[in-house]
Amino acid sequence: MKISIYTFPFRGHTLQATKIANYLSSKGHKVMFDTHPDFFKYLSKEIIKKETLYTYLTPQDNIDKDTLLNCAEGILLTSKNYLQDFENSCEKPDLIIFDSMAYWGKLIANKYNINSVSLITIQPFTHQNFIYYSYKYLNTYSSAFKSPQMFLRSLHIFQEIVKKKYNLPNNFVFDDILCATGKSNLVLMPKSICKFSKDLNDSYKLFSPIIDYDKKDIKKEKSVYLATGSIINDLDFLQKCINTLLSLNIKVYVSAGKFASKLNNIYIDCKNIYVYEFAPQMEILEKCSVFITHGGSNSICEAIYCEAPMIVIPFTNDEFINADMVEELGIGI
Repeated sequence: MKISIYTFPFRGHTLQATKIANYLSSKGHKVMFDTHPDFFKYLSKEIIKKETLYTYLTPQDNIDKDTLLNCAEGILLTSKNYLQDFENSCEKPDLIIFDSMAYWGKLIANKYNINSVSLITIQPFTHQNFIYYSYKYLNTYSSAFKSPQMFLRSLHIFQEIVKKKYNLPNNFVFDDILCATGKSNLVLMPKSICKFSKDLNDSYKLFSPIIDYDKKDIKKEKSVYLATGSIINDLDFLQKCINTLLSLNIKVYVSAGKFASKLNNIYIDCKNIYVYEFAPQMEILEKCSVFITHGGSNSICEAIYCEAPMIVIPFTNDEFINADMVEELGIGI
């Protein structure tokens, strides 16, 4: 079978897809994987690798509501480019697998009547759930509006404008951009974490993320692990956390991304502070006493696997709902 996989080219949206791609390739399927080149190293050599066409439109100012609409229009512009690129391709796949934020995968599959699977790496929602929860779900952006009604009105106006601008299907709705569905849908989180599991129809299957780590069942140490994912980069927040934890005289592990070098210089004399660009997360989660996290789905699932209690400090998107679910399960605050 010829399979094309399209990801939204960010770490949390891509790593599970690479594991699925490697498995499918090992079973003899011809797999094409479309993502940012940073993730090519996770793919087997047999997989055809293609660099993403994703375009993020930089907002003209710092108003959060415009950041959301710029992100959405970037996805639609990317989708237009992918449709043009696909029309020029010689070989059509038998199956398209796409991350639920890679809306271009859905557009291609529907236009050419190709079977499709959406990999849902965020909290899934029906259209009605989006209307009801989006004001909270998109808290970082929606707080720029006076009320949920004003927020939804703005999204609706945007939706109607871009339908004509990008020649989108009549049934297009704004939430397609953030959680596009396929003919089948694979939700990559356990049922206990999925806020909307009871509202999903038979086209959805919940599938716990693939975790490539064998637990060693080692004894927990007095340590804290601090990580905010690969998208959120807030040096001030990381420093405030580290400075507070210093007084506890315990080990502190920090996954700091682009700020790793800077933090290592700041805390060079602190022998109990361990700063990484990308920390060996599973190894640390298994031994740490507390995990301070932004609340991304992958991080929460890995913390559950390693039995690491969580302090969730959500920044954006479904992290607020993920944080609620962690409290509801009694595995963090």
